[in-house]
Amino acid sequence: MKILASLPAWVVRLFMKPEKLRYSLKIDLRGNAPGQVSDSSAVPRLDMWLRITNHSAFPVIMDRLDIEVWFGQPFARAAMIQRKEVAAHSEVEDLHVVIFLSGTQVEHIRKGMQSQVWKPEITLQAIGFFTSKLGWTEVNATILRQDFPVSIGTSGR
Repeated sequence: MKILASLPAWVVRLFMKPEKLRYSLKIDLRGNAPGQVSDSSAVPRLDMWLRITNHSAFPVIMDRLDIEVWFGQPFARAAMIQRKEVAAHSEVEDLHVVIFLSGTQVEHIRKGMQSQVWKPEITLQAIGFFTSKLGWTEVNATILRQDFPVSIGTSGR
């Protein structure tokens, strides 16, 4: 693979297709401190820290990321349009996504917390668009994190 990585892009594309690269890229929430839901600031918010892992021999650039957030049901959507380079055989963990929450969204979490079956569980459906010397590729990820930190007061403000 190191030999392929050093060749010109047009030669590399003869041997490897961009679709194959998608299996070497992973989108996930950061392992430590993946984020939180909080109403302690003036505007309630959902913060998430994402990690992109590149197991390939090629550096890639994350062009954009589309994220759908679920707390038991579709809850919020965000797009990250910040381009981020990920070197070969490495990862980046500094992708910060902030979603400001409406009163309805906060109330949805508050009602969930009052339920006896409440689990602070977040599910993300993420689609990342990456470019490299192989061309464009799309990576789909379903991320489930149990015990996601939620700090929402039990009564309205």
